Amino acid sequence: MDDKVVFVRTALGRAATVGNVGTQLAPPIRILLAHINGRTALGELQRKVSDRIPVSKLGAAIDVLLTHKYIEIARHAVPEDNDLDFGRLSPDKSGPRPT
Repeated sequence: MDDKVVFVRTALGRAATVGNVGTQLAPPIRILLAHINGRTALGELQRKVSDRIPVSKLGAAIDVLLTHKYIEIARHAVPEDNDLDFGRLSPDKSGPRPT
């Protein structure tokens, strides 16, 4: 799986994170779920949970969360270090100004 993919918690995932849903998730997978925030890419998640989930098992842990609909791939993820430049949206800066 691509290290740049970003996941977001579903409603079920958010409920499981705050303890509103009885869950059978193993503690390391619950920790992984808690780190999923819709902004952090898989590569960074791997670094954050490496002390709990070995790299060789991270893919399986993500698959569990996807299969049981705790998470999904974020549709419009913006990388954390992205510098948004809205100046590029207006190609003609000499146009009329609002009055």
